Amino acid sequence: MKTLTARNTAELIGMAAIVASLIFVGVQVNQAEEIATIEMLSAGSERQRDIARLIIENADVWRRGCVGDELSDVDATIFSQLFTQYMRHKNVGWQRLTASDFGDVDPKAVANSVALNMYVYPGFRAAKSVYDQWLAAHGSLSAGLNTKLEDQIRLRLNELERSNPKVSGDVALCGVY
Repeated sequence: MKTLTARNTAELIGMAAIVASLIFVGVQVNQAEEIATIEMLSAGSERQRDIARLIIENADVWRRGCVGDELSDVDATIFSQLFTQYMRHKNVGWQRLTASDFGDVDPKAVANSVALNMYVYPGFRAAKSVYDQWLAAHGSLSAGLNTKLEDQIRLRLNELERSNPKVSGDVALCGVY
């Protein structure tokens, strides 16, 4: 009888150790996910700061490109590169938001931002068209926006065009919306 009780006690201790180790592993996995999320947000913030810095350094070109003014060949190249970096940043943001749970941040905010800029700034819209044509011609979907994001952008742009809201056309806001 004592052997049976000792055996039961040993099994109980063993089960408790297994449960404790599973809880420990679960806590570690949760912490690792939180760290990965923080690092991902930090990388996104860094990327956004880098793009903002590039736009600020080339503010005149960015503004003239957004409103659709005539650009020299050099300025057109600068605007095109700025625009491409902006769109790649939006694509990565969309992918991050749809792949993870960031609470109250809706991935559609990315599509809304692009659509609003297209609605307000004719040069931005033209640049988006050229960008899309380049991606289609080169079959470079990995470098461009994914289909779901593109669908959301078109949907939101159509909504804006139907409702025709009064939005500030201040060119200083191009890319900020």
